[in-house]
Amino acid sequence: ISAMFRVDASTTATRFGLKGRVAADETTTIGYNRQQLRLYLDRSYSGGQVPVFGAPQVVVLRPRDDLIELRILVDTSSLEVFADGGHTVLTNQIFFSRAGGGLELFADDGAVVLERLTVVPLGTL
Repeated sequence: ISAMFRVDASTTATRFGLKGRVAADETTTIGYNRQQLRLYLDRSYSGGQVPVFGAPQVVVLRPRDDLIELRILVDTSSLEVFADGGHTVLTNQIFFSRAGGGLELFADDGAVVLERLTVVPLGTL
């Protein structure tokens, strides 16, 4: 998954991003908090009951040229997020009760421009 969001004076959303592996009661959120300049990976609803599993990973990320660009790799039990040309990386395990699930975009309390979204399925080995 490759996503590019424009973050400039026209951006009114406080948080925005993608929700992956979306199913009935399961999802993993990759989001950006515009006010705090933080990229986060929240797997608290990613299935499985592992201690401290719900603690989100959070890193500082400043837009470059008014853009937040994410490259995301997802397989059956892991998720990797590369931002800022690979200088910022979030990696974690995810445990879903079933394979598949959808992909959703979100913007809280306003709007953000999605410049590009590309989804390329990975093959099996």
